[in-house]
Amino acid sequence: MQAVQGALVTAFGVEPTDTNIILMAHPSHRFMCPPDRDDPERYTNITVVGHASRSVEAKRHFYTAVVDNLEALGIPRNCSLIQLHELPPEDIAIRGGHPMCDFPAMIVAAQPQQ
Repeated sequence: MQAVQGALVTAFGVEPTDTNIILMAHPSHRFMCPPDRDDPERYTNITVVGHASRSVEAKRHFYTAVVDNLEALGIPRNCSLIQLHELPPEDIAIRGGHPMCDFPAMIVAAQPQQ
């Protein structure tokens, strides 16, 4: 989980304390992945849901950071699938059910500093 959170902080400028991560582990007999991977039993499927505001370069940085962080944990580079699902800010409710678009400073603040 820290591998993904660290990448979110590094690439997207997410605050280190802004966490909402769920780990779902499946026994190998309940999960299929491409058989040509270096270590199929360590295959890691990551799904991130967030608001649509990041540049393609920021997304590339995120993907690379995740794979780098996983590799440091012994997961081969070709043993991951990263899916980024982006929603418009009006489709995300925060702070008591208010659309995120009501907080434009949060959307701007989520951009990493160049």
